[in-house]
Amino acid sequence: MKGRAITCLLAISILLVGCHSERATNEYQLMEEFFELAHAVQQLFQYHETTGTYYYNEHFQSVEDVSLLLEEKVTETGFDTIVDSIFQENDGRLIYQETYQSYLEKSNRRSGVVFHTGDYYETVRETLLNPAMLMLHPDDFVLLEDSEGIQLVAEDVRIVFYEEENREVVPYTRYGYPPYDVLTVEISFVFDRGQYRVEHFRIQEGQEIASS
Repeated sequence: MKGRAITCLLAISILLVGCHSERATNEYQLMEEFFELAHAVQQLFQYHETTGTYYYNEHFQSVEDVSLLLEEKVTETGFDTIVDSIFQENDGRLIYQETYQSYLEKSNRRSGVVFHTGDYYETVRETLLNPAMLMLHPDDFVLLEDSEGIQLVAEDVRIVFYEEENREVVPYTRYGYPPYDVLTVEISFVFDRGQYRVEHFRIQEGQEIASS
């Protein structure tokens, strides 16, 4: 009887360790998938060209082009959210949404000489285009799981771009980056087509936590 109890306890211990290990592995796997998505999305606001009075991405001119880049990383809802947040359709071609059109116009891209780029960070701040997404650390996130899927949440994370005393010598300032920013990031995954894919995301201003 005693031997059976010990065997049972060992089995439970192994099961618990296995579950914990699987959970940790899943968390880091999901983080890796998010970083891959954020890195891919950066490409959607590059390679700027113009047609008439509109700017567009030379490498991603159709929904099909974007799909080849993102389809393995997001659900249909996630895909539509990303596309609609960056692009609009004009005469069969994807062009940038007005927010990005305005930024590129202010930066005077048409003349080939870049003048005003100071609005860049504010333009992309609460989007996946924010380069801060690539500066997050897995330890910044907590994993929440329910019947609908898995959510990774990084709340009130302080992301440092440069030291205040180096303001005059870093390229970040040219594009309107502050020395640091505080953001809250939420990414929701659902199981879709045999794997977890991004369904929803939210990036917003966080609250700075006073140091004690």
